[in-house]
Amino acid sequence: MARMEIFTRPERRRSWSEERKRAIVAAAFAPGAIVADVARRAAVCAGQIYRWRQELGHVSSGFSQSGHRSNGRRRQ
Repeated sequence: MARMEIFTRPERRRSWSEERKRAIVAAAFAPGAIVADVARRAAVCAGQIYRWRQELGHVSSGFSQSGHRSNGRRRQ
């Protein structure tokens, strides 16, 4: 017989303080850190950390967006 789970109420979204988000983002992008490992320890998806980095403005304050350098031309 198959196991069945019954949910009695919807799961709540977790809320993170800005301070906690900043701490997780800082840990994830520290030299030698692996974002996936930090995400696992914080119980969030790695994509969430990248989103928080963008929202908190870390991209403009020293973190690079990507390793790709544009030559100014668009791909065809």
